[in-house]
Amino acid sequence: MYPRLSGTLVERVLFLQISKAMRYLHGHSIVHGDLKPANIMLTELGQAAATDFGEATLRREGSATLSTHRGTPLYMAPELATGADSLKPACDIYSAAIISSPLAACPFSPTV
Repeated sequence: MYPRLSGTLVERVLFLQISKAMRYLHGHSIVHGDLKPANIMLTELGQAAATDFGEATLRREGSATLSTHRGTPLYMAPELATGADSLKPACDIYSAAIISSPLAACPFSPTV
């Protein structure tokens, strides 16, 4: 039986697990590209696992991946929403921050 954890602690543990998954991916030159709650599943043991790599990009050193990105606007880094930049690890970090933030419950328009 697992101890009952407070919501805040559970959220911190899940954010840490998501962060470690992104560190692993980025360390292998992979950018997820569509990180959002629907693409994070929990295992039977309560471990977070990233899923749906349909927007993932393999980055090569020194190359720029132009953004023809079709991610989810609510969780998309602002530079991608405007089409002004390429998909890069910072975009996944932005998405993870939005997921962990109360802002995730307050939809906003990326054009505002």
